[in-house]
Formats: sequence, structure tokens, C-alpha cells
Amino acid sequence: MFKADMTGFYITLNQGWTFFKNSYKPKQIAKEKIKQASYTLSNIVDDLGYSVDPIDLGSSETLAGGYELGSIFNKYYDIECLPTNEEFEEDIKAFTQMLVEVELYIGKNRSFEDFYREILNNSFYQALIHDQSIFKEVDDNDETYVYQIEEEMAESPAEEIIEEPTQRKDPVINRGGQENWPRDSKIAAMALKKTNFLCEVDPTHQTFTSRKTGKSYMEAHHLIPMGRQGEFDYSLDKIANIKCICPNCHRLLHHGTDSERNQVLEILYQQSISNLRRVNLSIAFDELKTFY
Repeated sequence: MFKADMTGFYITLNQGWTFFKNSYKPKQIAKEKIKQASYTLSNIVDDLGYSVDPIDLGSSETLAGGYELGSIFNKYYDIECLPTNEEFEEDIKAFTQMLVEVELYIGKNRSFEDFYREILNNSFYQALIHDQSIFKEVDDNDETYVYQIEEEMAESPAEEIIEEPTQRKDPVINRGGQENWPRDSKIAAMALKKTNFLCEVDPTHQTFTSRKTGKSYMEAHHLIPMGRQGEFDYSLDKIANIKCICPNCHRLLHHGTDSERNQVLEILYQQSISNLRRVNLSIAFDELKTFY
């Protein structure tokens, strides 16, 4: 990318501003989103020693400003001090290597749009940024995930969903080599709306009114835990596998005695068998119990 006055240029691992401009309104939100994506990617992709500093194209044009915000890594070349062909070739190879790493994160079964939605909304990426330890057994009580679900419920109307089986998405692999399976808060929000915010263990269970949604506060729980996704060819992040339960039942599943937990699990399991089969998820109750 050349500076407006042609005094130099950047080689940069960058993002398309048009995607953000068209996907997020108003423009200020689009700017914040592309900055967030740049920051996230700069923390999960190996920088190979290149700069994460902002680039300056010296232009007031909106497109140029978008590219400035979208830079993940870059290297600047002054027109008065250009590198040798060999040096420039090595830089091109390095940036190509970083691009390949991004492509690996996107994976074969995830669309470009899904990848960005997960980067901007998924708590796995936020944990990666802050170098938090992420365990294979995903916690549906994660505060970021819960907040995202409430945001989705507040913003989108209830809709009738007919689910079909979908191949699992590729995992996000952090620098420690751990596999982490993305969850979509929109799917969880639809699962809660589908039950009309009633606890699926016992619809008479009372909670409190959510300040965000104005509905009874409920939580989403993956019956077959997302941490087990690697053992299933089809996605576990489906409405059929997400149960709407009150906070007390949710804590019981994570912290209760075996006998209490198994009683609740069997209630949820019996409700879910036919729906799970529709999305190509089949599991015996005895096996499900070993996941907890």
C-alpha cells in the first residue's frame, strides 16, 4: 500500500474495509469492529517479528482510513531506501506464511463471514488475547458467552427454526496447541427463545427478570459438552443440543453430586433424543453421564 505522496509504501497483512463498512452501521461501529479484529488477529497469529504499529497512508479518504485500521502486521519501505530484491522476497514469503496461518484459523468448513463473527463475538478469541488458560471442557457459564446470548436475545426477534445436520466447524488452535470449539451465541439465544424462557428441567422453577431482555433469566447449556466436539462429525452447537435451564439447575450440572446431576441429565436427555437424532447426534445416556 503506497502513501498518498508516494514517499514510501507498506507491505501489510490487512483486511477488507468494505466488508466492515457494509456489515456494521454507523461507520464508527465499523471502525471499532475492524480495530477489534486487527487486535485479535495480531494476538493469535505469529508476527514473525513484524510491526503491529498503525500504518499511515497520509490520506483523508475513507477507504485509506479503513485500511489503516485493518492492518494486522506491516513493514514500511521508504522510497529513498528500498530493500534488495532478496530482502523484499524474504518479507513477501513471511507475510505469505502469516496469511496461510490465518487461513488455517478460518478452516475449510467455516465461511469468511462466520470466522469474523466468531472473532468479534466469541469468548474463545477474547481468552486467547488475554492468554487465559482454555480447557477442552468449555464452560457455558462463561460471562462473555452469557452476555453475548443476552445481547442476541435483546436484538433479534424469535423465529421458527428447522434445524438440519451440519458438519462441525474446524477448531481454533491456540499457540499452546489446544483445540477450542467455537460457539455461536445467536444459536444459544434461539434455543432459549424456543422454550419461552422456561427451565427445561422444571418449568415452574423461578428466577429473576433479566434487565437486558425483560424476560425470566435463563442460561444455555450444551447437553453434549462442546469440549467433546472432536468426537462427533456433526456440530454440537445446535438448538437440539442446547438446553434452557435456570441458574440453579445449571450450577447443579457443574457442581452437584453424581446422583442429583444424573437425575437432571436424564430429564434433559429424554427430552432431547429425537431432536438430537435429527441433527445426526446420537449418544447413549450411559455415555453422556461420563462427559460430566
